[in-house]
Amino acid sequence: MATRGTKRQTDEQKKAKGETRPSRTGPLTLASVFTLPPVTDYPAPPEWVAGHKHAVIEWNRLVPILQAQSVLTEIDITMLGHLVLIHHKLIETYQDSGLPPASYLTALRVYYSEFGMTPASRSRVVTASDGKSQNSFNANGKKTA
Repeated sequence: MATRGTKRQTDEQKKAKGETRPSRTGPLTLASVFTLPPVTDYPAPPEWVAGHKHAVIEWNRLVPILQAQSVLTEIDITMLGHLVLIHHKLIETYQDSGLPPASYLTALRVYYSEFGMTPASRSRVVTASDGKSQNSFNANGKKTA
């Protein structure tokens, strides 16, 4: 069965026509669209997190992990604060009544996946490659000259 639509243009064809937008040429990576420098020094938790014991403990556990992966940027500090506060609420709920609402667990799962801290989110991370295909079966089905 034939493929539908027009044939995909190569990057060279796009450049020859004058297309220079990075989102239209080459593989789309986060770095090609938007880059922020990672936080190098250890950030203190926001003031609205500092009074919550379990949140500060989780902050101190996660920040070194995220910094080692160069994931944590200045813009992520507030979002990480929300993550650790939800973690704090979960711990308190477990200690007080036993079962937290499902919305707490869902929110925590969403924040963890945003930072790449779930197996599924780590498998979707696109890294810059050196141009060599990592797939040894990539040439299967292609005709050689």
